[in-house]
Amino acid sequence: MPASESRYGTRAGGSSFPDLEAGTTVHSPIRFALVGAGSVGRGLYHQSRITPGVECPVVCDIDVNRAVGVLDEATPHRIVHTEAELARALALGETAVCHDAMLAAAAPGVGVLLDASTAIESAPATIERAMADGKHVVMMNA
Repeated sequence: MPASESRYGTRAGGSSFPDLEAGTTVHSPIRFALVGAGSVGRGLYHQSRITPGVECPVVCDIDVNRAVGVLDEATPHRIVHTEAELARALALGETAVCHDAMLAAAAPGVGVLLDASTAIESAPATIERAMADGKHVVMMNA
């Protein structure tokens, strides 16, 4: 195998997604709710913006201003406090921003809860909520 390739795709300037860049349509994007807007969460959010077929329509942090700070300036967003407000923001194509991980775990139309927070004590309840809603869970917290 050439040094510029791995079993996961091409490295060093090449693309790991040649079919997507060639115009293949993504029928079901991976949509995730991000909990935690620190350095890991910020990196994951920005990676979702440049990865074909991956979307982050919900950003959650106990500091809502930090969650808003993760977004690109041009990203339409709405701060939400209830499930109805969350559903409305998503229906309008806005990124929902909240401070409550349980609310993020209930996000409709989102298949994955990605926890990049440091909230160890509250994480089990958030995970249970997400799984009860049929979501996959990715834990990246400390």
